[in-house]
Amino acid sequence: MAPPDTNLEKQKRRHKFPLVVMGVVVLLVGVMMLYWLAGLFNPEDETGSEEGSAPIELPDAGVSAPQGTLEPGDPGVEVQTD
Repeated sequence: MAPPDTNLEKQKRRHKFPLVVMGVVVLLVGVMMLYWLAGLFNPEDETGSEEGSAPIELPDAGVSAPQGTLEPGDPGVEVQTD
């Protein structure tokens, strides 16, 4: 039930600023989302180098990985069974 002393012009004036601010926020979020989506489909990485550039050389940490494939019967291979 509406109050009997409703002044529509006064209500329009009071609600104009919040509605404009909400519209600006929605537009800003839309622009940010488009920028984000454009970044997802951009083939360049974050450093700005293009695909096909030289790989990054990592320093040797003194750890060597075993070469070849390992089977359960190989010496030095422990198989955990639950």
